[in-house]
Amino acid sequence: MARLFSVTHLKRRLWASLRGQSNSGFTLIELLVAIIIGGLITVALLSLVVDLTDVNLKDTGRTETQRDMQAALDYISHDLREAVYVYDGACLQGTTGGAGLSTANFTTDCPGVLSYVPATLSDGDTLPALAFWRADPLPDGIARLCRTAAAAANTTQLNALISNGVPCIAGYSYSLVIYAMDTENSGNQWQGRSRLVRYKLSQYPDNSAPATGTTNPTQTPGWVNPLSRPTSKFPQWPFIQDTASNTVANGQTTAGGRAGGSPVVLVDFVDAPRSGETQSTPTCYTDATNTANPGNTVITPTVATNRAFYACVSNASVAAQAQPTNQEVLLVLTGNVAGRAGFPLNTTTTQARLFPIQTRVLVRGIINKTPR
Repeated sequence: MARLFSVTHLKRRLWASLRGQSNSGFTLIELLVAIIIGGLITVALLSLVVDLTDVNLKDTGRTETQRDMQAALDYISHDLREAVYVYDGACLQGTTGGAGLSTANFTTDCPGVLSYVPATLSDGDTLPALAFWRADPLPDGIARLCRTAAAAANTTQLNALISNGVPCIAGYSYSLVIYAMDTENSGNQWQGRSRLVRYKLSQYPDNSAPATGTTNPTQTPGWVNPLSRPTSKFPQWPFIQDTASNTVANGQTTAGGRAGGSPVVLVDFVDAPRSGETQSTPTCYTDATNTANPGNTVITPTVATNRAFYACVSNASVAAQAQPTNQEVLLVLTGNVAGRAGFPLNTTTTQARLFPIQTRVLVRGIINKTPR
């Protein structure tokens, strides 16, 4: 009997104990500890997500910027391959101090092109880095005039067109192309440290559509044929030598004065040093093993505070134009992601500057070359 009571008593106590545990809850301390641990885990996970998002955003910015730089360099290379003459740093700036040319220095010096194109291309915010002449087909409107006159056997109109400087027979004319770095950003119209712009001076506007029967279509003000005389060469532009009267004159005085027009933007997010920063001056290559054509190159622009875009140009001097060689140009372009998502404009240059990309271009110009 005593044993039965003992077992029954133990069962009742065990059941009471189990019922008490089922009705109990967490203490306040246990709840606070759980909240803190959960919060720390949540903060750690959110921080990881933010870091991963920031890394992905920065990688995307770097990739897109470098892809834009490569696309811009490919465009410039394709443009440059059609060039017939490329200015080096000396002939781009000029070797006469802005005094122009005379009969005494016509065959030895360059007047420079920057004094004869829009002043905005060489102000304090714009740095020209590459300039060259290329042959472009005549605009459709001008070419149509030539075709119409030739088809109608209208020799009077055709001769008048040719006499007025329209290259109907050749079907193309020379255009001056300039690439420059621009840091002017009034009104915050664009982002980044600098951008690359392209300027083109053609004989006729691309949308020229003169009336049928016109014999003297309007040329672009400031355009001068760089090969208008047998003695004229590209480095001397826009000056013309008249051997009959032994005189040298600025051809723009009769061509509407200094060239006008505005450049167009090619690509932004180009590198540029901030205030107080400097860039090392690169050294252009020299091929001393080629005695016939050493290939000595001149950095362009010659003097610059920004080397984000520059060229090494060979055989560009006045004397070198008598050599039957093609010009070779090394192009270097550096991007900068400052201003893109994840990179504020005040990002240090070492963090925002990308690796420079480069390419070499062999110009197809045939001026002064002897056919074989």
